[in-house]
Amino acid sequence: MKFEVKSQFVQKDVYEFQRVAAKTVLRGKTRASKTVFFIFAALFLLFGAYIGITNNEMTTAIGGLIAAVIICIPALVYDRFISWSSWMRWRRANGRAEMIYAFSAESFTEQVGDRPPFTNKYSDLYACFENKNYFFLFFSKREGYMLKKSDFVQGEPAKFRKFVEKQSDGRIQFYTVSDGK
Repeated sequence: MKFEVKSQFVQKDVYEFQRVAAKTVLRGKTRASKTVFFIFAALFLLFGAYIGITNNEMTTAIGGLIAAVIICIPALVYDRFISWSSWMRWRRANGRAEMIYAFSAESFTEQVGDRPPFTNKYSDLYACFENKNYFFLFFSKREGYMLKKSDFVQGEPAKFRKFVEKQSDGRIQFYTVSDGK
């Protein structure tokens, strides 16, 4: 059995990939990054309030409050910023190139536009997820493929999950993640 997927990704697709990565393989990193921003914001707030109260300077206390609010902003928009940043890197590297993913019993390849194909082994897979519209194949916490179910030109998406699980000798299982809004 063979599968082939041909896609041209748009910003919405890359955002969905980042959203799923943040909810799954990057879960701890995303929380840690947001926590660091909030800790620094709390420190600025406390330090500004302490200096302002002990030295009777309202300007310093207000400055600490303003700095705390400014530092909280990246934590509040962290997911959107990472998604936007990923889209900009994707667009710079790939433009509107067609992505072709081909899966056979022995291995699978990725070809971007006119570049030579890159071959992977099923043993290289780290984790796999799916939702209503996509399959997500991760090789690490930072690298993976996204396959649009609507872009399968060979093979049926309904059979793809079982195929990959079988080719990885049962080491890999697909997990369902919620769809983006």
